[in-house]
Amino acid sequence: MSLGSNISSKRKSLKISQEYVAEQLGVSRQAVSKWETSQSEPSTDNLIKLADLFDSDIKELVSPEQYVEEQKDIETRIERNQKNIKMQMAAVFGRVLTLIGFL
Repeated sequence: MSLGSNISSKRKSLKISQEYVAEQLGVSRQAVSKWETSQSEPSTDNLIKLADLFDSDIKELVSPEQYVEEQKDIETRIERNQKNIKMQMAAVFGRVLTLIGFL
């Protein structure tokens, strides 16, 4: 998907108008329309403001597929770390029980 279609999709999913986006960013509604139809692209400052307005990451607007993959990778690493912590806690608990058994 293009940046323009990503902006349009995100705006529509939040149920906000082009006018509202324009007001919040201090640009014209036509500018927002041109971004959404890929006739032009927002400046870096406006891209940052869009991400903030949409409560999203800039990567999510620029390359949502890559953003989703990165989020999945992060979730996988978190799950793996949680499993490792559980295994380590079980090992420690087993050692404690062994020590108590010797006492």
